[in-house]
Amino acid sequence: MHDGFESNMHGIQAAGFINYVRNHVTGIQTAGVMNVVGENLDGLQLAGLYNISDKSMSGIQISGLFNYTDGEMAGTQIGLVNKAKFMKGKKSTPPTRSRGLQIGFLNFSKSMDGVQIGLVNVGGNTRGVQLALVNFFNKYPSKEKVRMGTPIALLNFGSKGSVFRIYNNELFTANLEYTTGNCVNCSWVQGSEMPFDDRNQKFNQNALILGYSSYQSTWGFGYGFDKILYNKITIMPNPENRKRTISYGLNFIHLNRSMKLDKDFNLVNKLHVDYGKRIRSFHWMVGLSLNYFLYELREQSDSYKINSWRVATGKAFGFNSEFWPGYRVGFQF
Repeated sequence: MHDGFESNMHGIQAAGFINYVRNHVTGIQTAGVMNVVGENLDGLQLAGLYNISDKSMSGIQISGLFNYTDGEMAGTQIGLVNKAKFMKGKKSTPPTRSRGLQIGFLNFSKSMDGVQIGLVNVGGNTRGVQLALVNFFNKYPSKEKVRMGTPIALLNFGSKGSVFRIYNNELFTANLEYTTGNCVNCSWVQGSEMPFDDRNQKFNQNALILGYSSYQSTWGFGYGFDKILYNKITIMPNPENRKRTISYGLNFIHLNRSMKLDKDFNLVNKLHVDYGKRIRSFHWMVGLSLNYFLYELREQSDSYKINSWRVATGKAFGFNSEFWPGYRVGFQF
């Protein structure tokens, strides 16, 4: 067991305040305040405030405040703020078996092929998965022929492929939907951006949804995650490209019985698939959905206004549950 300051360390280093190693660590560092490695860590750092492994980190960093490496991170960072310069993986060039995971309030990486889970994620050139309230990433991560990552958030900055939809369905007379996300396989062919190999241009999109029915005086709001596919005729610019679209995904909608906010728990889980065809600058679309509704127990179980044939499916997680088929017809811009 070591305590304090070393040039290289193999084993366990424990201190009430600071651990500092000038070069390399293979093992475990635990400190009440901070752990610092001047070059590379291969092991575990536990600290009350922050961990630093300057050149690279292969292992786990856990702190109450801040974890940092200015090089490649292959492992896990857990803290309020996590920062790694590079996180490589199976989509990297060249691909590697290394994996990176950041869990925190704020996560940062200049180039990320791993997983970020937090309130705010900054992924830079992102080829991995980001899960947060807000994601930041580069719109064009690379000119290489690789697939981009999957951002999942209410808002995504660096977004590409955003669409605006207006449609009617069995819940509301009018629904407005705006999406942010990224393109999975867009190329750098000017005027086309069609993929080199795939038959469809593919987008990951996060939808913010607002619905309103003037006839029934009801409204709702929600979130959805969609895959949007546009047909490819050729990789070069061609008017037949993007003429047809197929989208599918899962939406979560909170309903309101009146124009006031309904504070009772109710959640519509809507699995949908849509087909669209381009007319000038927009696509008209038609779609079908399968809906699963969870809501609080009420004397009048039919108090929510839903224009569809409904099948009661008993209790689930202490709530009433129902299934019904749905539809939507509208336009995508």
